[in-house]
Amino acid sequence: MTAIEERELMALLEIYCDPGSPVLPPAESQLLVGAVTPADCLSRGKAPPTPAQRPMFSGFALARGARGSGMVPVAADSGSTTANYLLLFRRASRSEERGEILIQGLASKLARAMSIAADGVVPAKQRSGYGVDSLMAVERRNWIARDFGASVPVFDIMGGATIADIGTLVAEKTEFGS
Repeated sequence: MTAIEERELMALLEIYCDPGSPVLPPAESQLLVGAVTPADCLSRGKAPPTPAQRPMFSGFALARGARGSGMVPVAADSGSTTANYLLLFRRASRSEERGEILIQGLASKLARAMSIAADGVVPAKQRSGYGVDSLMAVERRNWIARDFGASVPVFDIMGGATIADIGTLVAEKTEFGS
């Protein structure tokens, strides 16, 4: 949580205490003021705290800017509290660097899903060797497409490709430049 200014609090009270206000939420809604979102953390170059990476907070992982709707995902579920792979990936200037960053991100997400240590994931090993099922492969494909701007078929993720192969493939296919 973060502090808000007195004028902001008074403006909120004025709006929410007025029964005729057109911006009043439905009766079952609650107002949350001063929350620090994953997007706020990432904009300051800090990783979001682990509780903020839970799926129930995924709506707070949007930052103003970029693409169509004016909102862009900023990897609330980065799989790591020590690094933001999306931010590192987009800042990387070389394809090889992007590939390495994505390999680390994939290994971290896989380790988290399998409840093992991240250093226990070997990038040269096939994902199927870790028990990756079709649902997990689809989730990873969607994560790669959404956050890293690369279309990778599920069959490449489920097939004989290693984690390192997938990282290299995404780095080559990304829409974020070369």
